[in-house]
Amino acid sequence: MRWLCLIFLFGLSAVASAQSDFEVRLGANLIEVEARGLPAGKLPREAEAIAGDHLHYRIWLCPVFPVQVLTPRGWLPAQAGPYRLHIQCQAGVNFVTSLTTGSQNTLLINQDQLAQRPLFAFGRLAVRQHHFQGGSLTEAYVPGALKLSDGQLTRWVQATGEGVADFFGRFPVDQAVLLITPLSSGSIQGVTFGQGDPYIRVQIPSRFSPAEIAGSWQLCHEMVHLAVPDMPYAHHWLEEGIATYVEPLIRLKMGDIRAQRVWLDLLEGLPKGIADVEAAGLDGDHRWGATYWGGALFCLLVDVRLRAESHNQHTLQEALRGVVARGNISQSWTLSDFLDIADEAVHSQVLHQVHEELERRAPINLDQLWGQLGVASSPRNPRFTAAPLDFVRRGITPEF
Repeated sequence: MRWLCLIFLFGLSAVASAQSDFEVRLGANLIEVEARGLPAGKLPREAEAIAGDHLHYRIWLCPVFPVQVLTPRGWLPAQAGPYRLHIQCQAGVNFVTSLTTGSQNTLLINQDQLAQRPLFAFGRLAVRQHHFQGGSLTEAYVPGALKLSDGQLTRWVQATGEGVADFFGRFPVDQAVLLITPLSSGSIQGVTFGQGDPYIRVQIPSRFSPAEIAGSWQLCHEMVHLAVPDMPYAHHWLEEGIATYVEPLIRLKMGDIRAQRVWLDLLEGLPKGIADVEAAGLDGDHRWGATYWGGALFCLLVDVRLRAESHNQHTLQEALRGVVARGNISQSWTLSDFLDIADEAVHSQVLHQVHEELERRAPINLDQLWGQLGVASSPRNPRFTAAPLDFVRRGITPEF
């Protein structure tokens, strides 16, 4: 019995000591880590040891960057987790993370979370909170780094989040982080991650004017990604296709673009995916055309068929709201999961049917579809005409 007690006590001791406490000090271009309960040992790459009888090191980072974007996996010692991090920032330095923070800037991280590569960024950051229907967004940006004012930037983020929440019936996730950093040139770049808690990273050329920001599509596209559960690689077309098709519909209702712009994008974009889809189907071709515009074609065909069969009573928007009611980017689904739940929301099998038809690789007659919808192509300005399904076209792109 004594031995059993000793084993039990040893087990409790092991559990209690399994969590490692770290003091993390953040400067403009350095990160210092100290763990008094751990002996000095193997350090992360690029770390500089600080003399002592316990784990203590610093990592110097590029001083010209206003924001350092890292994953904790890169600067924490391996095999020391789970970790409890106590974050301290030098004056003028702030941090943002997609991980849930506790009181007094404390983070709890386990090995599974490290493997998902969560966001951790610090530097000359300002942080603001946005609240939308059903969720919130933490916006972090570099004050004064862009041509537009900080207020204009924040109003753009707020308006876009409200537009996305309105389309899906709620903001797709309970909480997400948006990190905005400047670029020296080029165009807006965006990427969205769901595992390790959702976050969006957007890079904006510093020279962009308020008008250029207002006319851009990238932030809306990335926010739409929050609504779609993570798909296997073969079905990545669904994630990108939904974002490509839905983004202009949201911006139309926001008043950023007109209906002609929506149809012009489809007229010019869909042919870029037709050949790939006809050659290998949606699931068998992972090139850019099939992924983005093949996926958008799937969405358009679903939307048209649902609206035509129900006289605009059932729509792709309704199907996607059914998905968001059950999941989002933070979860992993199969394609069958998605199609089942979306079809259930609109009381049909249309999404399954369209997917099966595109997988059969039958020729796709876009000219016939445009004729049925009453969309006539002309240089840079589509014309709308009377047609059998013109009520579907007006349902997809009403003028506000």
